[in-house]
Amino acid sequence: MRRPREYIYYIGGTLCLVLSAFLLFQSGIMPSTLTNRIYINNSARGYKDYYYSDISLHRNNLRQAAAYLPLYSVTEQADMFRFLASFEMEQATIYETEEFFLAASHDGRHLQIYKFLDKLIYSSLTVRDTNEPEISVGRAKEIAQEFVKRHLFLAGEYEIGVQRSDVGFEIQFVENLGKIPNKAFPTIIMVDNFGNIVSAKHFYFEYEELGRGDLMTVASAIAYLPRNHSGRIRITNYELIYIFEYSILQPVYLFRGYYPDGSPFSATVAALKF
Repeated sequence: MRRPREYIYYIGGTLCLVLSAFLLFQSGIMPSTLTNRIYINNSARGYKDYYYSDISLHRNNLRQAAAYLPLYSVTEQADMFRFLASFEMEQATIYETEEFFLAASHDGRHLQIYKFLDKLIYSSLTVRDTNEPEISVGRAKEIAQEFVKRHLFLAGEYEIGVQRSDVGFEIQFVENLGKIPNKAFPTIIMVDNFGNIVSAKHFYFEYEELGRGDLMTVASAIAYLPRNHSGRIRITNYELIYIFEYSILQPVYLFRGYYPDGSPFSATVAALKF
């Protein structure tokens, strides 16, 4: 038989355990076992239930893949006219403006090479025979890959995305820096429905490492998202990418989801801590 003092200790210990579990759940460290939602509360910054997520934000697999990431500056290349040779436009007529050089060939192709930004824009105005059979998405990707390897010297690791349009296919090439996609400067190739390259936009920067910082966890980064006083925002996915901001190529977490009214939400948070 328990003594009254032992009952007090027993009840007090139980209350402490319940209170600790409640505080862990409210802080976002412990997810709700009923809803599988993580409420983001950071009392130090005044955030309370502005976001929730149906995915785990505390199991950061990205940190294991890239725990210590570099920042980069962008440096220009001097041999920008190598593209005239790769596009076989050495005999084209060259026009010069304050911003770029324009090479115009007799067969309707144009190549703009910018002077102060390592970027080129290619376009082909040749009229095509629309009686040809339409190509598939897979074939459009193959044509775009052959084009970037031959003309743009894109040989590293990259991710490929495809968007359908009325004209044809927009093929986006995103190069990886380490294992992190560099979405600041994608290469975009337009292929029409019949397999012809319509246009291309390409950046050919060199990247110089400025320094490195430790990657913060997703759960820590989410506390820096802007407040939303109209209700909780639902986060459906996130990814770690590079963006160009303040003249620096830097890694950020990109969060996506929905506002309470169902409209799409997206925001970035700097991913490094120093």
